[in-house]
Amino acid sequence: MLTDDPQPASSVAATAPLRSGEATTLEFRGSAGDLTLLGWSAQTAFLPVADLQCTLLIGAPAVLTVVGNLNGTGALDLPLTVPALPGSTAALTLHLQAA
Repeated sequence: MLTDDPQPASSVAATAPLRSGEATTLEFRGSAGDLTLLGWSAQTAFLPVADLQCTLLIGAPAVLTVVGNLNGTGALDLPLTVPALPGSTAALTLHLQAA
């Protein structure tokens, strides 16, 4: 059975690719007041999570952090600068998933 959810879909957007020292803004969108979480990993996955009615797309090991609550218009912008890569690492791909 298909149902319509009247709430706006949650999303996160960022500029990619980025290099060490470059700045970007993570733009989170959704319903006003929503608590926003951000997970990231170098690995991908496809794991349906029935209890949460979602699919986990980042693989283990992953980091999950609380970003904050969306404002009254359902937005939260998080500016950040990419740090230097460790040692002789030439490139690193990180996969992001917001919740």
